[in-house]
Amino acid sequence: MNEITWDKYSLIINNKREFLLGGEFHYWRLPDRERWEDILKMYKILGLNSVRIYFHWGYHNPAEGKYYFSQNRDVDYVLKICEILGLYVFIAAGPYICAETNAGGFPGWLLAKRNVRIKHLKAHLRTQFDSIYMDYCRDWYKHFIPNIINHQITKQKKGKIIAFQIENEYFEKFLIYRGSRKYIEELIKTIRKLGIEVPTFHNDAWEKGSWNGLVDLYGFDKYVIKAPKFPTSLPLKYWKMKDFSKKVDHLETKVRSFGGAASRSPLFIPELQGGWYNHWGIKYGYDELYDFYGSKYQKMLESTIASQGSTMMSLYMLYGGTSWGAVPDNAVYTSYDYSGTIREFGYQPNRFRYLRLFNLFVKSFQGSITCTDVVETADIKINEDNIYCRQRKAHDGTNYYFLRNENEIKQKDYSFTITTSDGIKIPKRGFHTIGFHDSLIAIRNHQFENFSIAFCSLPILIKSPYLDGNLLIIMNNGGELLLNGNEFETKGDIKVEREEQYSRFSFPKEGYSQIIDSNGNTLYLICLSEENALTLNANFMENNIQLAWGAYSVFFSQSNQLEIETLGKQTITLLNVTSNNENLETINETLIPNMKKGIFGEYLPVPSVELKEWYKIQTDWSNSTEINIWKEINFQKERDPIDHHFTSGHVLYKCTFKAKSIKKLKIKLNIRHKAAIWLNNHFIGEHNVYNAKHGRAGAFEGPDLKWFDSKKFDLTEALNQDENILYILTENLGHNRQVYVYNDVRTPRGILSAKFSKTLKSVKWAISGIDVTKLEQAYNTSGLPGEKFLYHHGKGDNWEKIQESPTIDPNDQIIWYKTSFSWNLEDNLRLPLRIHLEGHHNIHIYLNGLYIGKYWGAYGPQHDFYLMDGLLQKENVLVLACWTTEEDDLNISIKPYKIKLESGNLDENGTIFATEKHIIE
Repeated sequence: MNEITWDKYSLIINNKREFLLGGEFHYWRLPDRERWEDILKMYKILGLNSVRIYFHWGYHNPAEGKYYFSQNRDVDYVLKICEILGLYVFIAAGPYICAETNAGGFPGWLLAKRNVRIKHLKAHLRTQFDSIYMDYCRDWYKHFIPNIINHQITKQKKGKIIAFQIENEYFEKFLIYRGSRKYIEELIKTIRKLGIEVPTFHNDAWEKGSWNGLVDLYGFDKYVIKAPKFPTSLPLKYWKMKDFSKKVDHLETKVRSFGGAASRSPLFIPELQGGWYNHWGIKYGYDELYDFYGSKYQKMLESTIASQGSTMMSLYMLYGGTSWGAVPDNAVYTSYDYSGTIREFGYQPNRFRYLRLFNLFVKSFQGSITCTDVVETADIKINEDNIYCRQRKAHDGTNYYFLRNENEIKQKDYSFTITTSDGIKIPKRGFHTIGFHDSLIAIRNHQFENFSIAFCSLPILIKSPYLDGNLLIIMNNGGELLLNGNEFETKGDIKVEREEQYSRFSFPKEGYSQIIDSNGNTLYLICLSEENALTLNANFMENNIQLAWGAYSVFFSQSNQLEIETLGKQTITLLNVTSNNENLETINETLIPNMKKGIFGEYLPVPSVELKEWYKIQTDWSNSTEINIWKEINFQKERDPIDHHFTSGHVLYKCTFKAKSIKKLKIKLNIRHKAAIWLNNHFIGEHNVYNAKHGRAGAFEGPDLKWFDSKKFDLTEALNQDENILYILTENLGHNRQVYVYNDVRTPRGILSAKFSKTLKSVKWAISGIDVTKLEQAYNTSGLPGEKFLYHHGKGDNWEKIQESPTIDPNDQIIWYKTSFSWNLEDNLRLPLRIHLEGHHNIHIYLNGLYIGKYWGAYGPQHDFYLMDGLLQKENVLVLACWTTEEDDLNISIKPYKIKLESGNLDENGTIFATEKHIIE
């Protein structure tokens, strides 16, 4: 059976040290499980060997005692995919997961149990152990763990689970706060009793040493650069390298000083920054965030973390996906793109490609770089002050120099030279170049099979045995390769200068070459242009390697199939791939044996999407059979939607009263987060209380100053002297997450207060919403009246066909529109689609019955919504539930993604993202 151990350098699996490069994956943000494998394949294409997965309690447990682990909640299935792809798995099953998801992953029904202290919090910064809450946590684990138990690496040969996370971002100490030690102990005891054998770890919110004495492995979050929420101008200004360096350059010393597991286990970052999330109301979106960080940010960050001795890191998020339906908390909107390494619609931008260069380097030096110690004073000198260097020495004698460009002024390249401790200048003539916000790893004293590398300042992409010799793939940055010895024969595009004890090699251009030593041993060298390097991928095999470059994407399957994805017409180069594919031609005149080339793909015609007939339908709020049943309430005690299990989206309030002899009347309202008011079916006004800042009314996390931000509405013009009906539609953007030390998960929603300016007679309040505990899927609801009749599926008997373009009027209250469209792609083609919306209104989008997104036109910033590939059918029903506070046209279109190829950012003059898959056997 498999064995897993560890020391301070790395995890050791079956006596082999592993450098674990991973990314976060949220299956619950991909409601179309058909894409799970496609996205996880991209993790492998990127060169990753691990994945951390947040398992979402509320997603699986919509009602007390009811658990679902099938279809798009099939935990066993996602773990089987990881086993097939060869991805190690870190399990993170909360109970709290944060993840900018509704209530931090806690089920809505648990919020309604007000006697339960969630996370043992009885107030902000104050805890008291709660045995009832503990029992609910045990019940979650009791139902969840049987689904994963046999996927542990210790249970079966193909198992991939290597560690289990205990809680998440749960401080042991913070100011006056003290986390519950008993809580962590009970969670550990529970998982062990249920059969979890792999090591435990905790994910500290930042490096504070929390629970370092209880878990096997100490882990922590590291989010280095956060974008300004409210910049004075756009585009966003570049982040400062000084801010970056002060947060990362002393990690190793700080974390090791905690002692305990932090000193005995590998430096482990379960959440290493992979972008950043964005709030409602921010004046920029994820495309602007991508540009703010830049394409090289992830490569530089991971390289820097490796320079601190870390051999376990996982990017949060690698692929963010979509916060569809009621999945998100109020911090984020529908897109959870995260400006990530893989964009929401599945595009692999240059950030993906630059990061892969680092991952390929790590794979090439896996046996060495997993076991290093810092050299306190580097033994090289750099002639440029703003090139940072940290040196590590491996136990095999190899020295790694992690260089980073710390210049703050953006320009294409910066120049520098290196001088070693024995006076060797590199390069001998000229200089290296390094880009803005970029990094480089140089090596020294590395024994490479039959060749001894004295120094290499060229970016090494691949190092591997190859056929009967050895292979180096490099890029030219002006650096040199220095080999010990001077009796070498060279062939091809390479320059050599022999000195007494070593030989210098440089590469004037992209090309192929050989270095042959006096014993006839061959070192094959390939110098790639940056453009080709960014498409390079490799299949590392025992004592050999397969390579490909030139395609948009290449996946080496374990069944020896090669899956190539082309974006237009592309020339593909393959090394050591056996195939009789008619598109491939063997290249015999090259100095690199077993090379093939071929042209694949074409520029695909892009079909347009035509929306068919439009239909509309409305609900009659006065008819209790047409909404979700009115419940009369004691307004002072029963107005909070949580107490009715109305935890997803909208809640409708009705107030009936008599106003005899009253000439003027106002109402003062306080709500969360959005509201529209109608009196006697006349629109009165709107109220929005949401804030992306802390310590404000409607704050997205932490204390909500709920006594602020009331608004007065004049009801006089619509007032009847006798019976009056006041409707107040509220929308909850999601429940707070109970983050860190805040007891905020039950922050009130709906109407917080309502006060009339005059004393009224016969005042009665009622509430209507959707009880999510009655649903199999608690997050596939907006709470809107009409879902009861399956309007969101396009069903119902009274849809009215309209001839004109759809419009929205405040007095419509809620109006539902439906249309349909056809979509039929061949299986080998990929062309993601988006809905583009404009206008002031509020729209809730349903595709084939799934609530995929919400649009807040007045607040933004999202206008484009990904239509998940796996949801699309040949014939599709699109339903929009709309309400507005201003008369408006419904401006909607379905488009492909026209993008900038470097970033994946939308560009109406850009390239259409449409790819074609080719299988080479």
